[in-house]
Amino acid sequence: MTTQEVANRLVDLSREGKFEDAQVELYADNAIALESPGGAFANANNKQEVIEGGRKFRSTLKEIHGLEISDPIVNGPVFAFSFTLDATYQNDARVLFHEICSFKVHEGKIVNSSFFY
Repeated sequence: MTTQEVANRLVDLSREGKFEDAQVELYADNAIALESPGGAFANANNKQEVIEGGRKFRSTLKEIHGLEISDPIVNGPVFAFSFTLDATYQNDARVLFHEICSFKVHEGKIVNSSFFY
């Protein structure tokens, strides 16, 4: 897959709420994920840790009220999109969460992802 195809597929699956499906399909086994410094979640050092981190994040959510993901912006082997989540956490706190998600693709798989929030 080209970077554009990976980007489009990730956005499509994410908009459908199929986050784990996207990670299983699109991430390389050696992929890493870097969270914002001081964030609640740890960096991931391989595909399995990426998947586990996604599960952990989703387990903190009680209800999703809205999800908006922009179209991807692709430049060579990298792409990015904005992600906005309106959700209620398990502790009943409702938040409007904004982040920029960036990705690097190598040989048709995501090898690096970074999240800025």
